[in-house]
Amino acid sequence: ETFFGDGEGFTDYQMRIYDRWGELLFESNDKDFPWDGTYKGKQVEQGVYVYVFVITDWRGNPHRYRGHVTLLR
Repeated sequence: ETFFGDGEGFTDYQMRIYDRWGELLFESNDKDFPWDGTYKGKQVEQGVYVYVFVITDWRGNPHRYRGHVTLLR
């Protein structure tokens, strides 16, 4: 399974995944390129990771969403 953001009416999309120490594990600028729970080609441990989405809506307004995703295997 994968993790990604989905929605309508945005013109720019960025997703970042961080570990609990703040290290960037994954970055995507394409909503069709989701995170598969890996870092540098290897599966990461089960746990809680931080996601940050930065999108631009169709009016040109930026939006930032932060939260946590729990990875289970």
